[in-house]
Amino acid sequence: MSSSRHTRSSQRTPASVASKGKKKARTTEEPTPSPEDYIYRSGLCKNRFVQDFRNRKVIHGRWIDFEWFSANGFDFQDMFEFQGWETLVSIKENCYVYLVKLVFANFQFSKSEDADSYVNGKMLDLSSSSLNSLANAPDDGKKFFENHGWVGLSEVDPLHILRVVLDNPTLDEIIKPTASDLSISRRILHHMVCNIILPRTGKFEYITFLDLFVMYCLITRTPMNLGHLMLNHMKAANEKKNKGCLMGCSSPVCFTFLMLIWEVKYGNLQRHKEYNQKT
Repeated sequence: MSSSRHTRSSQRTPASVASKGKKKARTTEEPTPSPEDYIYRSGLCKNRFVQDFRNRKVIHGRWIDFEWFSANGFDFQDMFEFQGWETLVSIKENCYVYLVKLVFANFQFSKSEDADSYVNGKMLDLSSSSLNSLANAPDDGKKFFENHGWVGLSEVDPLHILRVVLDNPTLDEIIKPTASDLSISRRILHHMVCNIILPRTGKFEYITFLDLFVMYCLITRTPMNLGHLMLNHMKAANEKKNKGCLMGCSSPVCFTFLMLIWEVKYGNLQRHKEYNQKT
């Protein structure tokens, strides 16, 4: 008895063959490398950038016009030349804000003087000795980093520091001075410290203990370790939430200069000229 059931043809149409071929090709293709591996050193660093550093304000950098100050009777150049800091405070570079934020997101450090970061496929050595070398500063001098007290400072009497900075040899008690207590030249020097050496946001009326010590070292020509200052300032900025990106390689402009030395590729990133103004 013959069956009236029709047999389905097993022949495939060209369209179905092509479709199968495409699906097979997709399964054998190697996955495209993620650009995130080029930008972030880990998933944690990516989260830090997205949740924190991407939204932070980057502080404007400054450079010192020594020629103008000398012409107007202010001898600041000798102070910075003695320390070996003249390269750092004279840098004139446009700033890559995005890369500065990436440095902080990828920043890792230890309790010692070692630290590093990662930008566009480049590992950056941010140890204190490396920072001194890059800034052409000597890798020696006093190491002190404390904003709210004299803890750890045993070699110099705090009262003596205040007498020198306030230019008041008869001062007989420890006080917390403000910028209005400074002479004009000392107030300008404090402005330089707050904008270039220890950049921060807000008003500069309040003088920290660290400000006082840096000013003291500059005024008395007491060697101070710049790399130690830069590294610890970066650590402090990295640990605080919702603060400006306080660039420990002093200002963002200075950091951009260091990235040029490290040969970090910028691509088509936007440069910001407003981050490079003279003081």
